[in-house]
Amino acid sequence: MLWTLAQAAPIPPVAPSFPWYAWAAFAVFILLAMVVDLNVGKSGKAMTTKTALTWCAIWVSLALLFNAWIWYAYGAVYAEQFFAGYLLEYSLSVDNLFVFVLVFAFFRTPSELQHRALVWGIVGAMVLRAAMILLGAALIQQWKGVLVFFGVFLLYSGIMMLFHDEDEDPSEKWWVRFLEKRLPLTDGYRGDSFVVKEADSTGRVKTLFTRLFLVVLVIEASDVMFAVDSVPAIFGVTDIPFIVFTSNMFAILGLRSLYFGLSGAIQKLQYLNYGLSLILAFIGLKMILGEAPHAITSFCQWREMAVPGWVPAKGLHLTTAQSLGVIVGILAITIVLSIVLAPAEEEEPETSLSSSSAELRAYVEGDDAGDELGVPSDDGDAVGKPVGEAAEATPPKPAEAGASDPPPADTSGA
Repeated sequence: MLWTLAQAAPIPPVAPSFPWYAWAAFAVFILLAMVVDLNVGKSGKAMTTKTALTWCAIWVSLALLFNAWIWYAYGAVYAEQFFAGYLLEYSLSVDNLFVFVLVFAFFRTPSELQHRALVWGIVGAMVLRAAMILLGAALIQQWKGVLVFFGVFLLYSGIMMLFHDEDEDPSEKWWVRFLEKRLPLTDGYRGDSFVVKEADSTGRVKTLFTRLFLVVLVIEASDVMFAVDSVPAIFGVTDIPFIVFTSNMFAILGLRSLYFGLSGAIQKLQYLNYGLSLILAFIGLKMILGEAPHAITSFCQWREMAVPGWVPAKGLHLTTAQSLGVIVGILAITIVLSIVLAPAEEEEPETSLSSSSAELRAYVEGDDAGDELGVPSDDGDAVGKPVGEAAEATPPKPAEAGASDPPPADTSGA
C-alpha cells in the first residue's frame, strides 16, 4: 500500500532558485533575533516558565509567518517541505533538552546564568550547523547517491537511540575531560563572565576561563553530536539548501525558550525518546528506498557493469505530506503514551527526623509563651527569639516520666 502511494506521488516542480537577497534578509533576521534573545536575559534573573512559553509562541509564530511567505511566493509544495523540515528539526531538538538538564546539573550552573549559557551555546550551534548544511548540500549536488549513506547512518542512529542512556554523566565524555585538563579554568563561576584575570598564589596575574565558558563549550559540542543526526535527516525531507537552512535556524531559535518552558516536564515524557528513534529510522529508510536504485544504477554505469535485474527502475518517493503525517503521528502517539502511562508519584514515607520535627513544632506551638520560647540550637543560642536577642536561659528538661506538669516556659526575654 505504501509503495503504491509512493509510486503515485506527484513529482514536485523544478526546485526554485532563491535569490541572494533572500539569504541576506534571513541572515539579518537571525542577527536581530539573537540580539533580542541576549537582551531578554540581561536582567540577571532566571527566566520564568510563563516568559519562556511566551517566547516559544513568538518563535513558532515567526516560523509560521515565514512558511506562509514561502507558500505565497513559491507554492504549497515547498511550504510543506519547510513545515515538515521545521517540525522534524524541532522534535529532534527535544533530545538536546535532556542534555541541557544534565549539563547544568553536573556543573551546578545557577539558574540565572543558564539563559546566557544557552544563548551563546546556540549561537555557536547555528554557525556549526550552517557549515554542516553547506557541506551536505555540496556533497548531494556532486552525487545524490550520498543520501543512501545518510539514510544508513540515520537508520543506525535510530536503533542506537533505543539503547541510549539519557542519564549519562557528562564527565564521562572524553572531550569534557580534555577541556577540563587543557583549559586554564577558575574554580567556579564569576558572575556572567567567560574570561577573567586573577592573581595566583605567587601574585602573578593570569587569564582564566570561567566555569560558564566551559558549560558553553560542552553545550556546543553536544549540539554537534546531535547535528550529525538532524542535518542528514532534514535532507530526507528536502534537498533545497535555503529550506534546509531556514527550517534549521528557526528550530534552533526556539530551543532556548523550549528548554525553560519544558525543563520541568521534559523528564516526564518517558516514551518520547522511542518516538524520536522511530522518526530517525523512518527518515533513514525513506532515504535508502528512495535513492538506492538510482545510486546502484549510476554506480554500475560508472563501472560499465550491467544493472542487476532486481534493482527497480525508480525508488520509493513519499510526498512531503505523507512524511509529515508519519512524523506527526509518531510524536502524537509517544506523547499521549507518556501522559497516559505515566507512573504514579509515590508519597515519601515520613522519616523519624521529620516526625521529631513535627513533635517539636507541636510542642512549641502548644505552649502559651510559644512566640518567644527559645529552642536551644547546637551552639547553645536560642532559636525563635527576636533577631539580636540572645537566650538568657534554656528551657529545662521535661520532668521525669509520670509527672503531669509541663516544663515552665522561659518568659525572661519577653
